[in-house]
Amino acid sequence: MLNKKKITKAWFKGLQDLICETVIELEKKSGSKARFKTNKWKKGEYRIIKGNVIEKGGIAFSNVTGTFPKEFAKQIPGTEKNKKFWSAGVSVVLHPANPKVPALHFNTRHIITGKNWFGGGIDATPCFKDAKLKKQFHIFSHSISTPSSLKFCFQRNSEKCRLLHLIDKNRFDACRTQKYNKL
Repeated sequence: MLNKKKITKAWFKGLQDLICETVIELEKKSGSKARFKTNKWKKGEYRIIKGNVIEKGGIAFSNVTGTFPKEFAKQIPGTEKNKKFWSAGVSVVLHPANPKVPALHFNTRHIITGKNWFGGGIDATPCFKDAKLKKQFHIFSHSISTPSSLKFCFQRNSEKCRLLHLIDKNRFDACRTQKYNKL
């Protein structure tokens, strides 16, 4: 199990690097010299940027361990015998300078209890209502959250995949997927 954790942690750190490099490339194309400011904390690292394209953005890596509270653990797969967990992941928040481009938040993580799974979610917060863009975002979020088959993921409370629809009057429809994979 230790090797899986090491590989997973390295993969998420690499993902954080890739996302930051991509944002810097966008900034360079706009003539900005913006760079990320790196901040370390005991459970990982977060990076903040203020630029021309991304007015303010943050990309965080975290690696967290602990024990779930007894009542909460009842809702978490793989905690029947042991309530301990290990988790690594990346969380991204991007607020574009252009008010016609929605702010974006997404995260992805790997969690290990007595079982292993990847989870995550995405949502977009627009400044202006745009029904066409809302529909495109909804279609896109479905396509990335259910790569093998939409039918499979619409099986509610399936152990393999649980798709939750979050609807908020100030946000686009967003999909959140948790896949329980045996690794």
